[in-house]
Amino acid sequence: MAEDINIFADHCVFIRSVYLHCEILFKYSTDKDKTRMSQVAPIFFGDLNAILREYIILAVCKITDPAQDNRKNDNHTIDYLIKHYDCRADVATAERLDRLCARIEAFRKKLLPARNKLIAHSDRKTIMEGTPLGATEPGEWDQFWHDLDDVVLIIQEKALVERCRITEVAMLSDADSLLRVIRDDD
Repeated sequence: MAEDINIFADHCVFIRSVYLHCEILFKYSTDKDKTRMSQVAPIFFGDLNAILREYIILAVCKITDPAQDNRKNDNHTIDYLIKHYDCRADVATAERLDRLCARIEAFRKKLLPARNKLIAHSDRKTIMEGTPLGATEPGEWDQFWHDLDDVVLIIQEKALVERCRITEVAMLSDADSLLRVIRDDD
């Protein structure tokens, strides 16, 4: 039983790590850093940005999928683990999970069109229209990571495994090291 939640928690850490790589390289880097990346390898960094964004959206949608797919196959998701470890046994925990899962589901709904029409499938109409999908408001990603962190902690507690915050794992990204190397290239 512990292996199930540990594998899930490790995967959540990995997804957050990829998210942080993307944030460091393409959001928090300076204009000068972005110019350097463009000078060093414009195609590579442009492609990497798109790949990381798509992967993060896909990965978040996958871990927030229902417990079972249409064919009744179990999915390794938040929903599956909450049901499997009977996390709603006490009222206070059930109410807390309901609030957390409602926010996670609302966030998921914003990402799903991008996953369903552009990432997992190539919806011709959406592609031809060029409509951007999956946009979120400032702060929503941070809220998602905190909510996911809390849900994972609750599941870990119910599964009687060592608790670990996915948002507090050290050295999730070393993308800043890459930026330093690019800076030193001047």
